[in-house]
Amino acid sequence: MEINTILDIYKNEEFIKFNSLLGVDCNHVGLYMANTDAENKNNTLEDIRVSIEKKGDLLLFFIKNYLNITYHFITAVDLGSGMGGTARNIYAEFMKAKKIQESNGRCLIYSYDISSENTTVNNTINFENDIPIRIYNRDFTETLFEDAAINLVVAEETFYQISDKNKLIRELSRILNNANGFLVFTDIFLKEGTSCNDEQKVLDLLGLSNIDTFSKFRIRAEENRLIYCNSIYYSNDLVLHYSNLLNFAKKNEFSEKITSYLETWLKASSFLEIGLFVFKKSL
Repeated sequence: MEINTILDIYKNEEFIKFNSLLGVDCNHVGLYMANTDAENKNNTLEDIRVSIEKKGDLLLFFIKNYLNITYHFITAVDLGSGMGGTARNIYAEFMKAKKIQESNGRCLIYSYDISSENTTVNNTINFENDIPIRIYNRDFTETLFEDAAINLVVAEETFYQISDKNKLIRELSRILNNANGFLVFTDIFLKEGTSCNDEQKVLDLLGLSNIDTFSKFRIRAEENRLIYCNSIYYSNDLVLHYSNLLNFAKKNEFSEKITSYLETWLKASSFLEIGLFVFKKSL
């Protein structure tokens, strides 16, 4: 099949095999900050996997810092959950804290992903490990939650793929709790000051209809009572990550469809930035 959009890649059998080898979703950009060998062109499968896990650890650190993971009752949703690693990490952290505190607390975690391939893998892993995460294979701009039902929304490189950003942000604001609702996510944005011509190049390369700068996203969010708290950027790692994936794909003789997809990201990366961001729902 042709790979013309981000969603197409998840339906490609060879990409599914590629992800299975990694054991994680390779579209979740790895964190190479502390890796002195990050630019080593011979990075192994394990190096790439570890970099993605490091980013997951950073995300969890921010979650624990802003939303006390020892709350007696946590409701969290992972939007664009992929194979569900982040949701499982949050669940494991809560259960560990619950055991230490001998608490009777409850943890309700949900996963939303539009890819049936991803949700199938996610369901299988959770079933085999007896992890009670509720998984939905559906569009998360129209969730099934009641107003203010969630106190943590988490996402990894997901929101940039959504064409109707206003609808997305209204839904995030609707479901987050007014008293202690946090949005903690990583995402890809257009660099500030990018020309209209270069922006169009990015849209054409990635098969997107639009892409926000962070400042534009922040304005949308704060108009909907989602107040910016903190961020950390690791934009250089965007290039490193896809370079490493491309080298690995070529070395292991994956098809031209896979290598072309990764090369497309490398071409777009010079106009993009990536970071981890925290917003809080205001009263």
